[in-house]
Amino acid sequence: MTTNGNGVAVAIQEALKKLTRWTVVLYVLLVLAVGFSYVTRVNDLNRVEKTGATVNSALCVFRQDVERRIEDTVGFLENHPQGIAGIPREQIKTSLQAQRQTVRALRILDCP
Repeated sequence: MTTNGNGVAVAIQEALKKLTRWTVVLYVLLVLAVGFSYVTRVNDLNRVEKTGATVNSALCVFRQDVERRIEDTVGFLENHPQGIAGIPREQIKTSLQAQRQTVRALRILDCP
């Protein structure tokens, strides 16, 4: 009986060793997966941040261009209060209003 009891004990110890090894392997794989996921997320966030900065810069340039156009249009209307042939005053004022709305919408940007 002692031999049989030792055999069971040895079998249990071997099973526990295998279980421990597989547990360690699974934990290592889990840590690697989490690490890879973290690195991927950080990379994605950096890319999004760079893209956001580029888009912000482009929109700031666009807003400045529209602001310049507004100034030019106001000056044009001062010199040509009735518009010009083929472009009536109302059409110019409608365009001016749309440009002002665009600038108002872009005021949320943090431009230098």
